[in-house]
Amino acid sequence: MKILSWNLQGLGNPWTVRALKFFIQSNSPNIFFLMETKLTRGEFGYICRSFGSYYSFIIDSYGMRGGLALFWSKNLDVTVDDFSDNHIVFSVIDAMRDDHWKGVGVYGWPEGQNKHLTCSLLKRLCEDRSCPTVVFGDFNLFLYNYEKQGGVIRDQREMDEFRSTVDDCGVADMGFEGHSFTWTNRRAGDQLIQIRLDRFLANSKWQELFLDWQVSHLARQQSDHCPIILCTKVENQRIVSKPFRFEPMWMRQDGFDDCVVQAWGYGVAKMVT
Repeated sequence: MKILSWNLQGLGNPWTVRALKFFIQSNSPNIFFLMETKLTRGEFGYICRSFGSYYSFIIDSYGMRGGLALFWSKNLDVTVDDFSDNHIVFSVIDAMRDDHWKGVGVYGWPEGQNKHLTCSLLKRLCEDRSCPTVVFGDFNLFLYNYEKQGGVIRDQREMDEFRSTVDDCGVADMGFEGHSFTWTNRRAGDQLIQIRLDRFLANSKWQELFLDWQVSHLARQQSDHCPIILCTKVENQRIVSKPFRFEPMWMRQDGFDDCVVQAWGYGVAKMVT
């Protein structure tokens, strides 16, 4: 399974359309989620015809702002369950493997005074923990200070609320390979600001369903956001373990230092903390 997520800052530019085609042809995602398309459904005709092997679900932009699109391969059994200007929820049924899972594409509110709405939306969409769920997109929020470089220091309460929301939703960050940041203001020198605004999150049931995964930050083209892609590998059921992945949220748990010292020794604990 491959899922690509990209805030492409408008599809009205033919060079952006060309870049999108390049990413789709190069990576062959089963599902791709687009944000800030700045197009209506009526303006999507040419683009939909360009991806004839995919079904699509389009949410209109409002003027030159917003707009979402979800594309999925025609060999997938996908149902769109819920949507708004800021999200699309869909279900995927795999009859051959006799399983199903839920995907949640999110475009967070960019306005500072509305960022709390993103957290409220996530809590509502992830309320049901019985289903394997993966959440992805441009959250317009970040979890830790090291996920931003340059510019003014972000409100600590904003990061705390996002971290609390992630924990409350029972999902965890899935990590990444590639450049550390997914958004840039594209300025030079001291004016440069870079932030990790785009990510994949998943609950434990989804991680158990797909025993191995990799998230990659691809090179930016025609947007101030880079595309991010999640690739999973369907493993034989005899495999019962998966690669170790460190989760930053563990560091906030009581007794973390003692646990690391007991398992790996003082030197490792000092390096991690």
